[in-house]
Amino acid sequence: QNLRNANNVGQPAFQNSDARNGIITCNKLDASNAFSPASSRGHENVAKTKVSDWAKSVAEGGFVVDGKYMTAEDITAAEDSARKSNEPKTRQKSPMELFVKPGPLGTDSGDCPFAHSVRMVLALKGVSYTLTPCVPESKPDWLVTGYDGKMPCLLHDGEVHTESLIIARYLNFFFPDPKLGPCSDAIDAACAPLFPSLESFLKNTDAGADEALQATLVDALGTLDAHLDSSGGLFLGGSPSLGIGDCSLAPTLWHLQIAASHFKGFEVPSQFTSLKTYTERVLKEDSFEQTACSKETVIWGWGKARGE
Repeated sequence: QNLRNANNVGQPAFQNSDARNGIITCNKLDASNAFSPASSRGHENVAKTKVSDWAKSVAEGGFVVDGKYMTAEDITAAEDSARKSNEPKTRQKSPMELFVKPGPLGTDSGDCPFAHSVRMVLALKGVSYTLTPCVPESKPDWLVTGYDGKMPCLLHDGEVHTESLIIARYLNFFFPDPKLGPCSDAIDAACAPLFPSLESFLKNTDAGADEALQATLVDALGTLDAHLDSSGGLFLGGSPSLGIGDCSLAPTLWHLQIAASHFKGFEVPSQFTSLKTYTERVLKEDSFEQTACSKETVIWGWGKARGE
């Protein structure tokens, strides 16, 4: 059930459109990265077709699904209905491989917080996989030519998925035990400003710009603290257990704790008590500790990012 444009031109589906189990999904908010799903069963033949121009042209309107015009809301309703009537089956039919940026040795897992978040989800699900760190020279040709070399990249059952949040959603749907809480709009709004503000602050080597960049970071931390304070519960959104948002946030807090202190002498302000309590809790979770890189690797990675 490929999603086609309003003119019914035979364009490929979005990377994450999915007719398996009767489910239709559409990553309409990420049109610039919309690709068709890989159809081959081997690394060398994994293919991608860009449909970004088409996606952008119809993202504000609707889609023709099997000859019927549907808005984004219609598609969401159809997806919900299909999911209720046809629960997902475990998809561990062929080996799973996760391609990630390497660490200092070139063969070890690196400091990428986005890869770390995917590995947390995999650990929570208890899914076995092969971890493949890749330097630019060792990336498979299909990954470079078909997916611009983007990592983390999950290859499973002949399909390729990039972008950590998309990978997490894929794993959460097809490996439903345990079911992780989704990343709601409120969680996304609370967490989204943190990594960009931390990245800008850490990469900056102009001392004159540090004050403004630090203030932006503190604002982001305040937004997150307010969410945690108002939602209650142990984890994001007031949940009693880890969700997709927690798996995404925890690696960033790890980098904040290590790199901001090392490079900038920065500590999370003491008034953000809810954030401090949450950080201590989430960084003690088994899924985090089992997949975290070392402090030295975090410092090494940000040192490279700073040109040191």
